[in-house]
Amino acid sequence: MNFSCPGSKIVRQPIPESFTCPSCGGEVEIWTHESMRKCSSCGTPVIKDMDVSSCVQWCQHAKECVGAEKYDKLLKLGVISKERKEEIKIPERLKEFMRDCGITIPGANA
Repeated sequence: MNFSCPGSKIVRQPIPESFTCPSCGGEVEIWTHESMRKCSSCGTPVIKDMDVSSCVQWCQHAKECVGAEKYDKLLKLGVISKERKEEIKIPERLKEFMRDCGITIPGANA
């Protein structure tokens, strides 16, 4: 496979996001490919919710797309899981991309 799905961009090219520490109110920067970071002010772990709608969570080609090493690291860190915890809502534009690439859409009737 020689393409990279636009949905995996947050893993391949992560960007920082700002969160508020629940203990001290300090700003904590967590990158899009991370699930947790400790507050630099008080040391409290700040955990962001997993985005199960990310294609890396459910796509059959995710390991190929982002690379085996990065995929395995995300599994180990708990950023993604092999178990689906809730129904996936896939944006229509992504469904069109998946159809064009011949990728199975989770939950779609064959």
